[in-house]
Amino acid sequence: MPQDFSQAAAYYRQAADHNMPMAQYRLARMWDTGRAGKENRAFARKLAELAAFSGDIRAKVMLGTDYALGIGGPQDLVLGAMWLLRGSIVDDAELRRQAQATLEAVTSQMTKDQRARAEKLAWADGEWHP
Repeated sequence: MPQDFSQAAAYYRQAADHNMPMAQYRLARMWDTGRAGKENRAFARKLAELAAFSGDIRAKVMLGTDYALGIGGPQDLVLGAMWLLRGSIVDDAELRRQAQATLEAVTSQMTKDQRARAEKLAWADGEWHP
């Protein structure tokens, strides 16, 4: 069966509309890469945010990267580091490596105060603290 990104996006959209974090994340990736139609990184960021707040770990890493690099909206190193910290607590070794590498790059650009704010925000909402 040939790949049909349009159909896949429609199915993910239905699931995302029912607040399914995995579907929100996958649809975000499709909009981020243009596979759901014309590339729309701002919409992808909004979908990733919904999924991240619902607990999808991949969405947390995506959102952290988006904030850190200013993809799909304004750049915010503190929020980027916060989401990357939350996303680095994962059993998936490759995803953890990706989150930690991006986090290192982001924190190297931050002041000590910014890093402290990011850490405080990362664990403020009841997220697990290492």
